[in-house]
Amino acid sequence: MFPPHVILHPTDLAESSRHAFQTAVDLARHHHARLVLLLVAHPPRLGELSYAEAATELQPEGLFRRLGLEMRQALPAPPDVPLEYLVRQGSPAPEVAAVARELGADLIVIATHGRTGLNRLLLGSTAEQILRQAPCAVLITKAPPADKVRG
Repeated sequence: MFPPHVILHPTDLAESSRHAFQTAVDLARHHHARLVLLLVAHPPRLGELSYAEAATELQPEGLFRRLGLEMRQALPAPPDVPLEYLVRQGSPAPEVAAVARELGADLIVIATHGRTGLNRLLLGSTAEQILRQAPCAVLITKAPPADKVRG
């Protein structure tokens, strides 16, 4: 494998993304690479927020600040890996591709939810869309079954 210098890990903070995060951390540690976590957000719906929350959370700065904090809490930086957190707003695949270009990423490490059949047909595969649009190599991970996870 080529030695990546910049690894981009798009996340939705789901359990499968946590497994991909650990893979990205291990690769960054092994190759002394910079790791960038990216959360692509959609703005919250008005019905989900109180008036006071809407006044701040619908503003990009408030939304990005809250999501950045959630990311830092869910996926804390290991002490030995340079890690940055980014939050963008928009459609996931084009945003991931744009950020990868901006950063000069060598590798994208992303999780797949493993949907099949009708669910995949109806919902599409974000990982597949990212693979098609990415300007660099993409590693798609799938979380191991629960009985294979080490405790």
